[in-house]
Amino acid sequence: MRFRPALIVLGAILALLAATFLPFPSAGKTGLPIRPFDLLAGARVPPPRPPYFREPIIRALRIAQSLPVTRRPLKIPNVPEAAGQAVIQPIEAAAEGALDAFFLALEERIRDARNVRIAYFGDSIVEGDLITQDLRTSFQKAFGGGGAGFLPIASEVAPFRITVGQDFSLGWKTVSLLHRKRDAAVGISGFVYLPAEPEAWTEYRAPAKRPLLKEFRKLRVLYGPTEEPAVLEWTADGGEPQEIALDPGTGLREAVIEPDPPAAKIRLVFRASGVLPVYGAIWDNADGVQVDNFAVRGNSGLPLREIPVNVLRDFDARLRYSLIVLHFGTNVASAETTDYGWYGQGMIETVRHFREAFPDASILLVGVGDRSIKEGLDFVTLPGLPDLVEVQRHAAAKSDAAFFDLYGAMGGMNSMVAWVNHDPPLAALDYTHLSGAGSRRVAGFLYNALLARFRAFEAGRAR
Repeated sequence: MRFRPALIVLGAILALLAATFLPFPSAGKTGLPIRPFDLLAGARVPPPRPPYFREPIIRALRIAQSLPVTRRPLKIPNVPEAAGQAVIQPIEAAAEGALDAFFLALEERIRDARNVRIAYFGDSIVEGDLITQDLRTSFQKAFGGGGAGFLPIASEVAPFRITVGQDFSLGWKTVSLLHRKRDAAVGISGFVYLPAEPEAWTEYRAPAKRPLLKEFRKLRVLYGPTEEPAVLEWTADGGEPQEIALDPGTGLREAVIEPDPPAAKIRLVFRASGVLPVYGAIWDNADGVQVDNFAVRGNSGLPLREIPVNVLRDFDARLRYSLIVLHFGTNVASAETTDYGWYGQGMIETVRHFREAFPDASILLVGVGDRSIKEGLDFVTLPGLPDLVEVQRHAAAKSDAAFFDLYGAMGGMNSMVAWVNHDPPLAALDYTHLSGAGSRRVAGFLYNALLARFRAFEAGRAR
């Protein structure tokens, strides 16, 4: 009978297993409910619960996915002896009068109080209003103006833009210039926003600590052709909603919002039964100089030619640009490439495309800044990057555009290392992108170079 205890244990286990599969009654009238017994409950994998994410959590995850992953190296790289001291870099213009249209507009601004508008196109280097926010402030302090210019309807870097606070619903479909298949034509920014729910909304908040941006006096909402009636509902500072009918039609149109009194917060709600292309909003508070930021991450500048000339002309007819800035090259520079002739020819065609679309504007090309890669324990300038700068300079000269050598302004060869190690840091740990402090410095380079050439232009006309 040595096996009797084992048989008893085995019988108990079999009884419990059998009990697992017996049907137990639910709550009855005569007794308490009996909870089904499950011997294997601890080993069973529970069925997945339906996901439940609040909208702010989804947005935060989206933002986190957009951030570059950078880590400080274990060993601080060597800093070249002569790096870090930026030189005074002038605007270059092979063609006489390359910037005259812009300078004449500035003269008229001083004399007749006309508005002067700058369109600044770039990639992730200017994303989140970097560089442009400080360039805008410098011009507005000297020549007047207010507001932050162009505002996207939705943006994954909205939390990092300090010139406007923004929140938006998840009910937007964003179509980019870089998408191969597009449901609608993009606007001047390289984006178009399509309401994907009955009430898609966006909200803008003015940063109270910035005198030129402390309130909304005027907001112009730009939208495109639609076949069905739509409504734009707006509220200022949480007040009574007001509606603007967006009637069907073709071409670029706008809805003007002028809160009285000026507001610190404006919420826009779009109600559309059909396709409604929305391009963005224009925030101009006062007459003066305005700088619009048009950043498309990953853009080399060449895809800008896919924005039709007639579309760009429609925007120019409403906004009247005096200077077009094209700041690209970061997404072209590569350790494996030394021949950038194809890119130079492509940028010549891009400049010609924009000159046809903006015949009354000057065009300025901003060359790529320094960018480093790791070699052993050191970080050095990307091979071939100086060649890319020369190709950009040649493209500007061949297309009668002005040129600003950012690479030279930063200090030239291996200068990015000193920018990263500067206190405070002027560049990010990816040795490619600028920090807020670095962006302010670059904006200062550009503003001082443009202003110096403008003063020379004035002096020449005074003779």
